[in-house]
Amino acid sequence: FAYAFYLRFEPIQRYAQVLYVKLQQCSQDGCPHSKKVSLAKKIIDHDPEFSLEYTWLGDLREEEGDMNSAFHFHEQAVLLNPKNVSSLFKLGRYYYNNRSLDLALRFLKHSSTIQGSSDVNYYMGRVYEKIGNYKKANWHYLRSYQYKVDNHWALARMAAMAYVMGDDVSAESYILMLRNKGQEDLANSLEEYTQLESYQEFRPHDDE
Repeated sequence: FAYAFYLRFEPIQRYAQVLYVKLQQCSQDGCPHSKKVSLAKKIIDHDPEFSLEYTWLGDLREEEGDMNSAFHFHEQAVLLNPKNVSSLFKLGRYYYNNRSLDLALRFLKHSSTIQGSSDVNYYMGRVYEKIGNYKKANWHYLRSYQYKVDNHWALARMAAMAYVMGDDVSAESYILMLRNKGQEDLANSLEEYTQLESYQEFRPHDDE
């Protein structure tokens, strides 16, 4: 019976993988959002345990602005594959944005132990900064910048952490680096930030 089930189910899984490749190509070619959603749903119809496809659906729902549905798709992706680093990161970011810092750190740490990245380290830095551990926050911002040297926000937050920890020399050097990278507005915002007489979080705008 098990072998008969395998013979019947395995071609379905393979077809799901073929559709997955088609979806990736569709995305690269800039096909309509509706077509990507349709392909993603077909893949799950053929293989309901295809973790990466739930990640795709989560990302597509996020593009639509439906964050609750996005969360549930990423949650399902992780339930099917606890090593799905993309959905682990998205869940960590979701919890960070909803101020559930313990849960955010849990998912971000899990993602980081499987595969490090600039984004994961940046948000780990944001969590540690929120809870007041500026030394750890700075370490993760540095790692984020090392993974991706054009991550100007990581560099900016390193400058902010240096200032908060009393290292004005490092803060000034990071600001100069940003200016040399053409990030004049960000550098100017940081210089204004260092003039504050009392601690405030560095937030030049509300959507980062």
